Formats: sequence, structure tokens, C-alpha cells
Amino acid sequence: MVRFEELGEVLTLNIAYFSPIPFDFLMQRPQYLAIELSKKHNVCFIEPTLSTIRWVSGRNRSPIYSNRVYNDTLNIISLNGLFAAPWIINPYDFTGIGTAWERIQFKRFMPHVDIAWVGHCGWYPLVQRLKYRHLVYDKMDDNALIARCKLRANQLVKSDKKLLHKADCIFATSKYLFEDALNINRNTFRIPNAVNSNFADFYVTNKEGTKKKVFGYIGMIDDWFDIDAILTIARASESHEVILVGPSNIPKIEHEQIKYVGRVPKEKLSELIKCFNVCLYPFKNNQLTKTINPVKIYEYLAMNKPILAIKSLEITTFGDLINCYVNLEDLSRLSLTNQPLPFKTEEDMQNFVSENSWERRGEQVSRILEDLQTQIYKIFL
Repeated sequence: MVRFEELGEVLTLNIAYFSPIPFDFLMQRPQYLAIELSKKHNVCFIEPTLSTIRWVSGRNRSPIYSNRVYNDTLNIISLNGLFAAPWIINPYDFTGIGTAWERIQFKRFMPHVDIAWVGHCGWYPLVQRLKYRHLVYDKMDDNALIARCKLRANQLVKSDKKLLHKADCIFATSKYLFEDALNINRNTFRIPNAVNSNFADFYVTNKEGTKKKVFGYIGMIDDWFDIDAILTIARASESHEVILVGPSNIPKIEHEQIKYVGRVPKEKLSELIKCFNVCLYPFKNNQLTKTINPVKIYEYLAMNKPILAIKSLEITTFGDLINCYVNLEDLSRLSLTNQPLPFKTEEDMQNFVSENSWERRGEQVSRILEDLQTQIYKIFL
């Protein structure tokens, strides 16, 4: 039986949100959208299942689930991974035995699902065997390009194609991902990333009394991070200081003008950005870069900070708000010049934040989901 609560023209939906990251990890699109959706709907945020194998090898915390309540309409679920099958058997799992343990648990937590929201194509082997009214695919990244294992990458490519064809609705972050998905599924919508509408209100202090020009980066530091770009900025002038904020999965750069801060609470980020003279988006210029719509760019702009970014298809969608470089020589030259502020007035900046807030994105997504479910609802009238 379909469960609806009709509030005027609003339908309360039961949304199973299959996330690519844990809820308590770096606050990103999955957490923000789940919170926004929970303002009108019932959301079950399913974290990636932790396997026993990775736990024994020391790469994960315990696979035993620890579920918690975020608010009255948002529950965070970690399925017990004690008997979860490894992903490597997915191509040969024709009977569904590999996902049986997770399916049993999920049905207990959420017996009725209106919307199955897939935030990572790696969830497809499980989701395809669940019952739901509509399938939504939130294509945030090209997951196969990020995968370190070639076999895993091949599996993700296949799951991605199946989701693109079978999804009732697709949300894409970047222009490239949107156009690619639209060629396959006409019910595709461009929903970029965003920023907290009160992000700039978090800062407390500023860094005073320094003659250094401070360049700062906020985010994950991994294979896609361009170490040569950071070294180029540091070597361009002795007055340059580079601050790297976020967890690092690659060897650290040894240079006296480059400092690592590590992971910090989300509420402290604006305080750090306030201390930067120039904000950085120093990714390698490759296939992955053009698929990314970076959350950090919105956060930099919300603080009205000059930005130096590698030129890519997605970065150019921000227009003249960002200063782009195409090579290291270009970057060195730009680092020595004074970069203009993105917004000339406070009003311009506030308008940008208002138009690109997570609240606005949540409203856009909710309208689309409600329209999707209303189509079924009208059949029963």
C-alpha cells in the first residue's frame, strides 16, 4: 500500500538515501541534501557498509552497525557488515546471495520506500534487489575514475550504465556529467553543489600582523591533487605561504613555506578561509577534473575570496568569478599579482550565496521528487 500524507499539494515521501560517504565524514553534498530533504520528507541515510575483511586488515572501524537519530525525520543507518560479501563477487552473483544479509537488515529498518536515492553506483547490486516506487541517481562524480583498482573500476562503469538507463530521475552536479547523462536519460536535471547560506557567519578571528601572502586550500588531498602546482606557488616568492587544510592520502610536501593543518570541523572552515589572501583549486588537469563541481569553490566565493583554479570545463561555468591558469608558468605569474575580489559589492555576494545555497538546492530537488511521485499518486485518485 502506498503511504502518502497529503498536505495541500505536498506529499511526504519515504526516501532511502544510499550515501557514498559516512554521515560524520567531511560534510559534503550527501549530508546537506539529506538534511534539506528531511525538512519535508522521511529520510533514511544509509552509510557505506563496512566489511569484516577491511576491519581485520585495519582499514575500517568495526563492521557492527551503530545507528543514530539526527532528527525526527532523518535516521542514519549503518548496516551490519559482519557477513557482507566482498564487492569482487558482484559480477558473478546471479542469485543475489551476496546482498542478502544487507537486504534483510534494510527491510527491517525501512519496509516501505517511495524513493531509492543512489549517491554512488557501487550501491547498485544491492538497490536493484530492493522494492521501491522510484529510483533516483545522484551522479556527483565519475566513480570509475576515482577507483584505485581496475577490476573495481570496470564494475562501477557497468553499474553506472545500468543506473543511467533505469533511473526514473537523474541529478548531475557538473555540466559534463549532466550532458553525458542527458544523452541516455531525458529525465536528467543539473543540480550543482552549493554552500551553507550562513557559511561566512562562522568566522571569529582574522590573521593580522603578517606580511606573507597566504594561499589556502580546503578539502581532500589525494591522487588528483597537483603537488607541482603547490610547489610552484611556494617557489614563486619567499613571501608566499601555502596552507593545506584537510585529510591527506598522499605523501606530504616537504617545504618550509607549505604547512598542513589536517582535518578540521566544518564550523571552523570559514575562520580559516578568512585568513587566506588567495584560495586554491589545484587539481590535475585530467578527465576527472572536468566532471567535478567543487563544493570548496562555493565556500571560497561565499567569503568573497580571490580564487586561483586550474582551467577546466566545469570551472569555466563560474565565469569571471574565478582566475584560471592553464599551466605552471601561468600559475607562477598569477601568484605574484594581486587578484581582484570575485564580487564588487556585499549585495552581489549575498545574491550568489542565496541562489547557490543548500536550502535552494533542497527546494529544487524536493519539487522534482514530488512531481515524480505525484504522477503515481494521481493514478490512485
